[in-house]
Amino acid sequence: MNIYEKLKNTLKMKYEPVGLKLIFEDQEFELNNFKGVKSKQRISEYIKRAANGEFLKIEEKNTTCFSFSESEDATIFENIELDMKLDIRGLKYLLLFPLTKLKLKDIDSLILIVTPEMCSTIIEIYVELYKMPLKLSVGTHSGVCSEIIAYPVKREDINFSFLCNGARKYAKFDEAELLCGIPGKMAKDIIKKLPK
Repeated sequence: MNIYEKLKNTLKMKYEPVGLKLIFEDQEFELNNFKGVKSKQRISEYIKRAANGEFLKIEEKNTTCFSFSESEDATIFENIELDMKLDIRGLKYLLLFPLTKLKLKDIDSLILIVTPEMCSTIIEIYVELYKMPLKLSVGTHSGVCSEIIAYPVKREDINFSFLCNGARKYAKFDEAELLCGIPGKMAKDIIKKLPK
């Protein structure tokens, strides 16, 4: 049993824990398991698909709600601290995949579809490990894309998303489901602290 299977079993998760891996232009990475997507969807829909077992390779052109670089309307939001973009030079793909089905040494982020009870467990572990309260960034421009994709990668901290109406409508998240993003470097420590 890998640590992500332990995570799924311990929290009694309905969905697979999802790995996020950033792939850059000059990076060699075996993409055989991953399928490119043909139509545009929201990032929340891709997360749901990966949580249901798919291996997805997403390019900027494949999403309707997110850009890998500064968008034309960036000036509208440039003074808002909560606006987070994944504007990292040379970023080519986002890989989203079920972590129980692919053993990958390094991930950039762990994404979980969680209930409020699971959120409480994760927050309690965070406070115990890092000896400080967890500060959330919610209500950002681009919702899930900022709160769950960009924030954990760029700020290197855990964040939750209450999901926007579009995510609930198009990705069909249940009314009691939220998303949690955990930076890859924190994931193992958080999982190790889960109750037996």
